Amino acid sequence: MDSAASTATAARHDFSSSVLATGAIQAQVGAEVQVGARISGKVERLLANIGDNVIKGQVVAELEKADLEATVAQREAELRLAAAKLAAVENLLPKEIQKAELDMSRWLATRTLCEQEVSRESRLLKSEATSEQSFEQAQERLAVVKAQLASAEKEIREFLRQRHRLRDKPDDFTIQNQATLLATERETAQSMTLLVGSVGGISLVVGGVGILAVMLISVRERTPEIGLRRALGATRGDIRFQFLIESALLAGTGGLVGVFGGVVTALAVSQLGYWEAVISWPAVLAGFGFSVAVGLVFGIYPAIRAAALEPIEALRSE
Repeated sequence: MDSAASTATAARHDFSSSVLATGAIQAQVGAEVQVGARISGKVERLLANIGDNVIKGQVVAELEKADLEATVAQREAELRLAAAKLAAVENLLPKEIQKAELDMSRWLATRTLCEQEVSRESRLLKSEATSEQSFEQAQERLAVVKAQLASAEKEIREFLRQRHRLRDKPDDFTIQNQATLLATERETAQSMTLLVGSVGGISLVVGGVGILAVMLISVRERTPEIGLRRALGATRGDIRFQFLIESALLAGTGGLVGVFGGVVTALAVSQLGYWEAVISWPAVLAGFGFSVAVGLVFGIYPAIRAAALEPIEALRSE
């Protein structure tokens, strides 16, 4: 066809096309032609002679079906792949949105917690400032009260000395106030604390000595066992570790019994109505840990002595 002719659009089911205007045929068999804007391929067979005039609606050539079918199959495969990718993106998009919303909610919760913490810290700082100011004011009032109390005591002493006509003689009376009574009570409480602590320390030493004696007796009675274990391959470290664990278990058992007895006694006294008992569990745990530590300390010497035994001598002692 000449350059003035329009390009026809071929149908995909028959792979044929018709021209839309008259013109001279210029195509050759085997040459590449563009049929419309959708399908292209090689001419398989010409249905009109070269140089003939053709009319509208006349089929002038047929294209090779194999190339066209391959092209169509390739385009369909690309279309399916694109559809699969689109479906995957559509399936992934709700999850990503949900994840983003979850991250946003977590961020908002963290921000809320931070704001609450900042508000609490601000209130604490204001409370501390108020407490410090109140404490300073209380100290000032206490100093004023102490000065007034000292002045009152001085006036009372002078008045009593005049009434008793003591003149140059020492006082035959005693003046006490609440501050003196509180100081006396504080000294008594400190003395009682020191006494109870001393008794507790002596008790721990006595208990440690008892553990030491029990473990030494155990080493003496179990000498053949120690020799047998050494002969079977146990090291000195194994023997030391064994006896240290035994001494710690012995002291820990004693500590548990003491804790149980103390708690039961305190609760019984509280139930009887003498006074309300308050149990400090951190102090209980500290006492139990200290008892185990005492067992370990006083179990070191028996453990070293047991580990120092020679296997042959230990076996002969049986």
